[in-house]
Amino acid sequence: NPPESEILSERQVILEERAQRTDNNPQARFGEQMDAALYTNHPYGTPVIGWRHEMEDLTREDAMDFYNRWYAPNNAILVVSGDVTGEEVLALAQKIYGGLEVADTPKRERTLSPPMLGENIIRMSHETIREPLIQMAYRAPSMRQDYKTALALEVLGDIMGGGSSSRLYQSLVVEQKIAANAGLYYRGDIWDDGEVLLYATPLPEQDLETLRDALHAELRKLIRDGISDTELSESIARLQAGAIFARDSLAGPAMLVGRAIATGQSLDQVEYWPQNLEHVTARDVQNAAKLYLNPDAPRDIPPVIGYLTPETEAAQ
Repeated sequence: NPPESEILSERQVILEERAQRTDNNPQARFGEQMDAALYTNHPYGTPVIGWRHEMEDLTREDAMDFYNRWYAPNNAILVVSGDVTGEEVLALAQKIYGGLEVADTPKRERTLSPPMLGENIIRMSHETIREPLIQMAYRAPSMRQDYKTALALEVLGDIMGGGSSSRLYQSLVVEQKIAANAGLYYRGDIWDDGEVLLYATPLPEQDLETLRDALHAELRKLIRDGISDTELSESIARLQAGAIFARDSLAGPAMLVGRAIATGQSLDQVEYWPQNLEHVTARDVQNAAKLYLNPDAPRDIPPVIGYLTPETEAAQ
C-alpha cells in the first residue's frame, strides 16, 4: 500500500497535468463544455482526468477503494503484440497474473440522459483564441450498440469530413469560400452512445452563424439526395487502405484490439472490419443521416452547437 505522501505527490502530478492539457487550453475547456452538455447525467459528460475541484479533494482512501474495487484480473484485458505464440503468452500470463485474486467487481451500469427541452448552445470566449470555431455535436449509436449503423456512419464521416476532398471542405472552403477549414468525424469505439462532430473555422469577415447555416444545408442535402455509388466505393477503398496502414506496426493493432474489446466489440468485428465495410450501401448512409443528423427533426437529446470566439469579438 502506498504511503499518504506518495498519494499526495501523485495527486499534484495529475493536477499539473490537467492544468497543462486543459485549464491552460481554451479549446480543451471548450471540448469539456461540449461533452458536458451532450452527455447530460452520463459518465461521458465528465472529463476522463476529472474536474479540478474534485481532483483537489482526492484522498488515499479514495484511491485505494477504487483500486480494490476495479483492479482485478477478471476486469482486465491483456493484449500482446509481436513475434509470439499463443502458448507462450498464456504461460507468461499465468505466471505473472495467475496468483492474483478474482474480485467481485460491480456490474457495469450506466445512468441515462433524460429528454432535453430546447436548444443546447455553448458560447465561450477567450483572449488567446485567434480564430473563431463552430462545432455541432450529435449523439449516435456506437459500434457496440448498432454495428451496421456504425459502419454506415464511418463511411458517412469519410465522405463528409475525410480531408480536403470531403463534401464539407469542398463546399464551405473551396466553393463557397466562407471557411478556412471544415470537417466531420464519427466516434463510435465507446461503450454507450457515440458522437458525430461537425466543425468549421470562418474566413475573415464571415460569422459563425453563416457557417452554422452552411453546415445544416450540407446535412439537409445529404438527407435529401444521399450519396453516389462513386462516393461510396471510393470512401470504402480509402477506409480499407487506412485499416491496412494502421496495422503496419506493433503498437497500432494492439491499441485497436484492446480498445475494441473494452468497448464491447468482438474480435471478429475488429478483424473483418475492412470486409464488413463492403456491405454498407448508399441507402444505409442516407438512412443513418436521416436518423441521427437531421437538423430539422426533434430529438429527445438534441445536438449541441458550440461557438468559440476571441474575447474581443464576444464583447462587441
